[in-house]
Amino acid sequence: MAAMTRTQARTVSVVSNIAEGHSRPRPAYLNHLGIASGSLAELETQLALAVRLEFLDKEQSAPVTNLASAVGRLLHGIIHALRRTPSP
Repeated sequence: MAAMTRTQARTVSVVSNIAEGHSRPRPAYLNHLGIASGSLAELETQLALAVRLEFLDKEQSAPVTNLASAVGRLLHGIIHALRRTPSP
């Protein structure tokens, strides 16, 4: 149960940091995107650990793992694009 609560907290952290950062100037936005990326990495680690410790079957975790990977690619794309383009 505690592991699920931590997993939910990481998920909320990812979304919340993206939203909060979006309302701030670019340097702060990039910082919040970095924090979101770190929370996402924690979530992916917790999922992998849950499978390894046999709390979840690999099949059960696959949809969430795939979604987390897709979100990670999007986050990295946004970070890369913001760093590449000049500030308005």
